[in-house]
Amino acid sequence: MSPIGRRTLLALTGSGLAAPALAYPERPLRIVIGGPPGGLNDIVARAMAQPLGGLLGQSVVVENRPGAGASIGATFAARAPADGYTLWMGIVDTQAILPTSMRNLAYDPDRDFAPITFICNAPFAMAVGPSKPGIASFEALMAAAAARPEAISFSSWGVASTPHLAMQRIILPRRIEMLHVPFAGAAPALQAVVAGQVDCTVRGPRAGTGGAGSAARRAAARGADAAGTGRRAGRRHLAGTLCAERHASADRKPPERRRP
Repeated sequence: MSPIGRRTLLALTGSGLAAPALAYPERPLRIVIGGPPGGLNDIVARAMAQPLGGLLGQSVVVENRPGAGASIGATFAARAPADGYTLWMGIVDTQAILPTSMRNLAYDPDRDFAPITFICNAPFAMAVGPSKPGIASFEALMAAAAARPEAISFSSWGVASTPHLAMQRIILPRRIEMLHVPFAGAAPALQAVVAGQVDCTVRGPRAGTGGAGSAARRAAARGADAAGTGRRAGRRHLAGTLCAERHASADRKPPERRRP
């Protein structure tokens, strides 16, 4: 989902009704994302920037503002001038999870952003790095974690992030304890697994650059499973999320806020 500031949306609408001399855009635009280079959000934003720039007749620059589970980027975009030149690419974490799990969040997704369109839906997989060469399946990973509490570590791009909650959804029903190691983005979270600093991670497709993707090729849980059949084959271990489809503004519902 790619929200844009509500006031910015009004500026965009107004520019279309103005005289031709005030045609929009008159200068470059920027797409702000809440992760570092190399993550899925960064890849999607850069894939969009060039064709969007060609359509608008202006260059479109991707600006990375990682940290705090992508809330730093969301706060930065929410506080940007409402002039129509800053676009924010939101994710489930920034638009739904953080507002319902964190107190005193510096931005309000309903007040500060208005959804424009749904961009993409990506699967997640659990990848195990070289620090655990004997683990080649989901069952083996769970068995190793159950045998020694907190002996197995996993990385994510922040506390209460999608990978963090997905892993908790897997281990809590099994009464398993694993050590959570948060990073500033998907790419460094995966690179830590590749380097053997962390044992495993829940990752999206192409999270990381260079040899990171190939080095973490041993996925313990995948979106497809050769041993399974049918539409949901191999996805029994993966946590899923609800998301807007086709038209974000029409599909959006107000979030349920946690009572104080």
